Amino acid sequence: NYILDLVKFLKNELPNLQYNDNYIWLKSSYSVKDKDYLSIKELSKICKTSAATISRIRIKIINNKKFTNYEYNIFNKFSKLFKKPKLIKINRYIDILSEDFQRIYGWYLSEGNCNISSIEFSQSVGNNTLDFDKLKVSLKKMFSNCSISEYLKTIKDKKNIRHLFICGKIISKLFEKIGGKYSYNKHICPELLPYSKKLGVLVNNFIIGDG
Repeated sequence: NYILDLVKFLKNELPNLQYNDNYIWLKSSYSVKDKDYLSIKELSKICKTSAATISRIRIKIINNKKFTNYEYNIFNKFSKLFKKPKLIKINRYIDILSEDFQRIYGWYLSEGNCNISSIEFSQSVGNNTLDFDKLKVSLKKMFSNCSISEYLKTIKDKKNIRHLFICGKIISKLFEKIGGKYSYNKHICPELLPYSKKLGVLVNNFIIGDG
């Protein structure tokens, strides 16, 4: 197995990275999975105040800062609605030769897109449906604390495209470094080349993703 320590691998790209023996995280990265975690717009409407005020209250809750009198009155009245979100924590050590990671990596190299704080995969509906579903399962297993979402989009020729997103700046930086960001600079991480005979799952999913 090839175990990658994400602290050592990403410390230059993410100088504010927090970590312990098991997990890594960023103070600014939160997972909103709870259905009762209301949006700023929804809270603004319920509390009858501005979105900017709601945003300030949430930031102060996260950072344990003192409220102004006006903010405190709103928070005190609607305290049950101001839930503190959970930090996105990712396993510090990952086995990049594991079947799940190779599947994700192969799809990323062929059909993945890296954004500032997320990565995205896309595939035409009806193409490789079972393999795309396996990708989703692998993402949930490897990055269980991250927010994963999927939606359909219809393009000009009336094709339906499945889009799969996984959010988190750490995830984005990991795949940008390990696989490149744009189509012209996609690459296999040099550290994996000595293990080329063990990369069958990666190669197979790269071929599946790109047809």
